[in-house]
Amino acid sequence: MISFELSGRFHAAYVRAMHGANEFPVIEFYAGTFTQPPTWAQLSGRAAAAGHARARFGVVGLAHRPDPAHQVLPVEAQQPHPPHGGDPLPGRGLWAMTDIMSLQEDVRNLFPDARPTVQQNS
Repeated sequence: MISFELSGRFHAAYVRAMHGANEFPVIEFYAGTFTQPPTWAQLSGRAAAAGHARARFGVVGLAHRPDPAHQVLPVEAQQPHPPHGGDPLPGRGLWAMTDIMSLQEDVRNLFPDARPTVQQNS
């Protein structure tokens, strides 16, 4: 799982698969925004940010670590529970193709009214 920071808010995504030989990951965003990078406990059982796989993205350029902008942070590895959002609708595609720069606009579109709603206890 990863945390993606945009405009002071954190969005969590599950890495569903790697496309090709480590070419790029296919991720799916969890519902909700956070004031700090979320923990697995905060994400366990959480819904996807949109139903029918509309929160899934193949992100070219995301496989490169470290992230020079420090915008993408790993949360936890080896977690078997992706967000609950359902399978893609027939004829709608498995995921949307994007790149690391365009992902910012994709996240803004996915979370149009996003405000930090979940606080992490220190």
